[in-house]
Amino acid sequence: MMSRTHLAVGMAAAVTVAAPRTIEEAVPVIIGGAIGSVICDIDCRKGGGRKDTLAGRIIAAVIVVLALFMDTVLGAHILESAAGEGPYVLAFGAGLMAIVCFAAMHSVHRGFAHSLLAGALEALAVSMIFRQAVIPFAAAFLSHVVLDLLNWKPVRVLYPLKQGFCLRMFRSDRMVNGLCTVLGLIWLTAAVVINGAAAWR
Repeated sequence: MMSRTHLAVGMAAAVTVAAPRTIEEAVPVIIGGAIGSVICDIDCRKGGGRKDTLAGRIIAAVIVVLALFMDTVLGAHILESAAGEGPYVLAFGAGLMAIVCFAAMHSVHRGFAHSLLAGALEALAVSMIFRQAVIPFAAAFLSHVVLDLLNWKPVRVLYPLKQGFCLRMFRSDRMVNGLCTVLGLIWLTAAVVINGAAAWR
């Protein structure tokens, strides 16, 4: 799938699973969802999809920056909790994330970076860096893998097993991709509205 689809569906999955009802709860969901939506494609360093994944990373980065800005302006102080586990845990989490991302970046596309092993290690790292973002991160990561399983190119979801899996339902850059983007945005909007309505009760 294209990056815009992964972002739309990943953010929708993050909001649905985490169900934020306040600004304090929304900021880590936005950050975790944005990063989890695109981190799988860190292995896309060449070929036709490189521009798309770069655009996805830029959009995700903008979303994260806006969430942090929102946190600062509204005084949610969510950033203060990032170091809540202590500097050593924070440093270990950052180091683990760097190592996993380095390995993923140098793996074949839809290999290690798209595996449950990579997702678990990255989620562990996120839990040490920014605990509140773990659930939305994991939801977005899994949504990315599920969407890619629908395509024709095998995904080594059970890495280190060499066998990849795919359902061969449709191509990643065709009309269905656009439809999935629209459905993801509708899902995201509905999730935000439902959670907002619940918060006002």
